Parts: sequence; C-alpha cells; structure tokens
Amino acid sequence: MKRLFLLSIVFAAVSISGYAQEKTAPRTDYSVSLSENVVKLKPGETKQLTVTVLKSKSYSRSATKLGLSSALPAGVSVVYEPAEGMFESSIASITAAPDSKAVEYQVILKTSVNNKIKGSIVKVVVENSVAKDAVSAN
Repeated sequence: MKRLFLLSIVFAAVSISGYAQEKTAPRTDYSVSLSENVVKLKPGETKQLTVTVLKSKSYSRSATKLGLSSALPAGVSVVYEPAEGMFESSIASITAAPDSKAVEYQVILKTSVNNKIKGSIVKVVVENSVAKDAVSAN
C-alpha cells in the first residue's frame, strides 16, 4: 500500500513538472519568444536563433509574417526561414559581413499575425576579432 502511494506521488510530481515546462498559448492573442536575447558574432560569421510564435485558438488559422522594425547596422543582415506562413517557429539567421566593424546594436524583430504586430528585441554584438587576437598574442 505504501509503495502504491509513493508511486502515485512520484507520478503526480513528474506530471506537474512536465506541465510547468510546457509553453502554453495565450487565450486571446499570440506570444513571441526568442531562443537568445543576445547574439555575438565575429566578422564573416552567421548565428541562428529560433523565433517561436504561440497562437491562441482565434489566431491559430492566421498566417505569421516575420520582418524587422528597426534598421540594421552596416554589414549585418537577418534572414528568416520561413519568413511567412503557417508555422510555430522560424529560424532567424543573423550574419555579419567579413568587413563588418565592431558594433553593439539592438534590433527589433517584427512579428505580424492577423494584422497585429509585436516586436522582440535582440542585441547584436559584432566583435572585433583582430583586437582580441592581438591581445592574446602578447
């Protein structure tokens, strides 16, 4: 009897912890989350982050469109795959051109669902790899 009771407590604890880790869609809207809030790049490098869009029931049949609400620093580009359609997540590839200068910049990634727009801020840091190599050589 004690064994059955302990087993049921363990099962309940596992069920509750699994439920708490799931992300649930909002009741009447949609939410956006990013896998990272800061992306650090060296010139010539590309990093990817996941953009997750959770939609309520009323938004579930609406297409999602991704874009930018801010300008990008010179030499930095953002490409989404996919950028538009029916999806729950997209990959944003952020690239620093080989001749990019060191810069820290806040970029607003735009999400539009059913004509409602939301922005998510990601800090893009292009590091000057030449200066770091020179310091480590000494």
